[in-house]
Amino acid sequence: MLIDWINPLIAHQIFEALGILVGFYLYRWRVNSIEKIHLFHTNRIWIVIGCLIGAGIGNKLVYWFAHANLWQQLANNPLLILQGQSIVGGLIGGWVGIEIVKKIIRHSQSTGDLMVVPIGIGLIIGRIGCFLAGLEDETYGLPTQLFWGVDFGDGIARHPTQIYEILFVVVLLFSITIYKRRINSIAGFQFNLFFMAYLLWRFFVDFIKPVPYAFEFGWSGIQWVCAATGLIYFPILIKNYNKRFIRNA
Repeated sequence: MLIDWINPLIAHQIFEALGILVGFYLYRWRVNSIEKIHLFHTNRIWIVIGCLIGAGIGNKLVYWFAHANLWQQLANNPLLILQGQSIVGGLIGGWVGIEIVKKIIRHSQSTGDLMVVPIGIGLIIGRIGCFLAGLEDETYGLPTQLFWGVDFGDGIARHPTQIYEILFVVVLLFSITIYKRRINSIAGFQFNLFFMAYLLWRFFVDFIKPVPYAFEFGWSGIQWVCAATGLIYFPILIKNYNKRFIRNA
């Protein structure tokens, strides 16, 4: 364990909760300041609720799909469903939840762009908790001889994949911000890029992470979920990108 003055699971829970709270308040601030509307006085609050419910469901579904090796334990003790979570599942579930709510309330405008920074910042904060949790969180990488390998408490230097992800998200947010002027004319394209880039990242980074249960090709459940969702989402990204050329035609 990296720190001995706090329980690793408590550290994870603190940063997880902090990431959600910071992300929510940052989103509310962006809605208020950019769109000049009050989050709680519009249909946006239903979109947030749909996001949270979808993220909560997706969180669990993807975790337990990736951990098929634990299904027998789950059958014997259904309360185990309360443990474990997946950021990939939360992100995908949140997207699905938002789209369902938008259909119900007939909200046709894109809502994803304002969520990019809040999601990114929340993810960074949450991964700090994962890093501090060490072995308890099971988000570390495979053993490595590289000098930056981290010993999480068992004497084995491993890839600090939590730190890799933090750096990746920082670079991704910075890149989207730099090219914001070029893509801002396409509503929803900032989120399209963030979502697709994160799916690709998780697919590839999981090759240097332990696989709790290997599916076809030795891929983890997370990799299969990312690949399947990416195939579904890529046409959406291309369609949105092509709107730029239609408008300029």
